[in-house]
Amino acid sequence: MEPVLDASGQPISGIVHTPDAEGVTVKNRLWRGYYVSDFPEAEVRMDRLCEFSPRPDDVFIYAYLKCGTHWLHEICHFLLTGQAEVRPQPKELAMVEAVDLEDLDKIPSPRVLNCHMRCSILPQRLVAGNKIIYVVRNPKDTAVSLYHHVAGIDDYEYKGSFKGFLGLFENGTMDAGSWFSHTRDFLTAMAREGGGNILMVEFERLKRDPESQIRRIARFLLDIDISDSLLTAICEKVSFKSMQKARSNDFKEFFNERASQHGFYRKGEVGDWRNYFDEESSLRIDRLCAEALAGFEHLYQPIYE
Repeated sequence: MEPVLDASGQPISGIVHTPDAEGVTVKNRLWRGYYVSDFPEAEVRMDRLCEFSPRPDDVFIYAYLKCGTHWLHEICHFLLTGQAEVRPQPKELAMVEAVDLEDLDKIPSPRVLNCHMRCSILPQRLVAGNKIIYVVRNPKDTAVSLYHHVAGIDDYEYKGSFKGFLGLFENGTMDAGSWFSHTRDFLTAMAREGGGNILMVEFERLKRDPESQIRRIARFLLDIDISDSLLTAICEKVSFKSMQKARSNDFKEFFNERASQHGFYRKGEVGDWRNYFDEESSLRIDRLCAEALAGFEHLYQPIYE
């Protein structure tokens, strides 16, 4: 996706209001023409990322919005600390585009950092060298989850329908831009780097078989097979019901009445998209996905059920 330019051909930065497929607008934020997460002064923080120097033992979680970043943040914390009792601080406090560098520096090692941005617009040092977990979720369920997220936070100023919102999702005129560009960026990085420092975790496989996927993550991060007892404890702590109960009050002040009961944790299901998509819109996503994944089919194919 190309950067958004003004009438003089210069990249736009700052707040914009973008119409959906039905003409209802949503509030977004641009940085140098690219859609970024709508945090106060996000443009300043993005500019300063070139000053950020990762520590050798930093772990990065990269994911498009609503693809499982909170989930992986908890899993990685429990694995790196070797316990499943004390939960980490909310992942937003370790989000590189949302937190001042000085605050990131205060986080003790090993840090589990996270980011929703496309890797192609980030400084190279943030996507090379350190261990990276890339979390991906099928675009249809992602679109449904993101719709409820945006409609549940008044700061987005969005009152539209899912049908209208889907136009924003297809065009990539949302926080973090396009799912399709975001996914292709990381598949490109995996192919270019040989994938040695990047582990792709699929939301659907983690949901279907958390035990084997958490063991896989542990081998990537620690090069060990964790004990059965720790695995059982982690699986219990990171189940959707457990996280929803423990984390439902995280940043609750940002959610409106529609979303106040669940916050970031609405359903966490695979296949909910079938309640929202008709045949035509489903086929549109299929076509966009085929274009985005062309040449990388051997690395990733979405799972829809």
